[in-house]
Amino acid sequence: MIMSALSTLVQAPLSIFFALALQVTAFRLLRKIGAQFRASTINEHDAFDFQNKLTAAEIYTQLPDYTAESKRLYTYFFIVDFFFPLFASLFLALVWTALLQAAEMPTLYGQLLAAQVPVFAFAPALFDWGENICFLLLVRRYPTHLPNLARAAVICKRLKLLTLGVTGVVSVVLVVATLILWVVARTQ
Repeated sequence: MIMSALSTLVQAPLSIFFALALQVTAFRLLRKIGAQFRASTINEHDAFDFQNKLTAAEIYTQLPDYTAESKRLYTYFFIVDFFFPLFASLFLALVWTALLQAAEMPTLYGQLLAAQVPVFAFAPALFDWGENICFLLLVRRYPTHLPNLARAAVICKRLKLLTLGVTGVVSVVLVVATLILWVVARTQ
């Protein structure tokens, strides 16, 4: 079902650019809200989402510095950060689908499409959403300590970063392989 939708969307000439525009717009909003959030915390902490080396213990050293304003801004950040990973994943999945459909090796690439490889581009979004829900609950429930939830947030963050790395490698491999195959097909 998802692959069918991706294959259909790729046929629309501007769909990839539209997904990219949505992703960039959401990212810019996140950066803007993130800057306001940082300025509103007592010791100018970045939002948890921007702290890639964050630990569960650090969450509870930073939460006392959250003001009413920073908590309000974090809610806005949460809302935008629901859409950002979706748009980023959609963009990547569309690019992968387009590359696989345009490839000069129909058997291998057809197998990758049949295996729904482009759907994997949504993996980072799933972990990002898990991270976001955990962080929002931690912010909302503070001063109550929820150590298991803090650990779950950090695990989701690590898995998000891992899957982002994997999707980055897959993207580079697909682009390079498609370009090589295209050049080889044109020079024979």
